[in-house]
Amino acid sequence: MRGYYGGRVRIRAYLGDDGLPDAWSGVAPKLEPISGIAVSITPEVLDVVPGSNGTFEIRISAGSAAFRGVYPVYIVALGEDGWRGWAVVDVKVDG
Repeated sequence: MRGYYGGRVRIRAYLGDDGLPDAWSGVAPKLEPISGIAVSITPEVLDVVPGSNGTFEIRISAGSAAFRGVYPVYIVALGEDGWRGWAVVDVKVDG
């Protein structure tokens, strides 16, 4: 039997606001596609064994940022079994 946080996982990046709720139902409607900065994730899909970690790399480029300020980037793990996990990375772009 697979653990709750195991299986095939898609990793995606979105923009959101700081201080969104802790529940996925409150976070999901507030997320938007990345714009203004470039974000790449490698690999975008990975298999996670229950009780272990998956490894991926995030590259963020703000060289052509649309505005100066803070971009709250949400890194979201979408499990094929329906679970969701996320973390927020505040990308600060100075002028």
